[in-house]
Amino acid sequence: MEEDNNAFYLIPAASLMFMNDADRQSHIKELFLIPKSLRQTATSEKTAYYLKSIIKKYDLTPPQSRALALLVFKTILKKMQLAQMSSRMSETGLKPAMAVQLAKEIEKDLFAPIAQDFNISTPSSTTNNLLDLKEADKNIPSPNTPL
Repeated sequence: MEEDNNAFYLIPAASLMFMNDADRQSHIKELFLIPKSLRQTATSEKTAYYLKSIIKKYDLTPPQSRALALLVFKTILKKMQLAQMSSRMSETGLKPAMAVQLAKEIEKDLFAPIAQDFNISTPSSTTNNLLDLKEADKNIPSPNTPL
């Protein structure tokens, strides 16, 4: 995997930098209209650390990594359905089976804890909030780990 050490780009809201002006303005407005838990997920360093662990686990390239952050951001803004994540990641060159596995993992770990704000139910929506790094997968680095 080509190294992309700038975890800032993995914060889903940082995807705004890669949008045209009209889309950026629209997404910024919507970011402030969504529930607080969704906004925090979109702008959180914890989310970036979580995505960084996913990127490492699935050996994603930097372009795939940025695509993943953008897809998470669009899902948070309800511009894309979570069910589309695997097909959209497959479009980046990720093998379909890996894309399905990645999407399921993100649904369980990232979206299940905030499912009530999406008005959806997920199989793991009753699990503990895995965005809390103390409870998350052991592969997720601590906030003190250098980016």
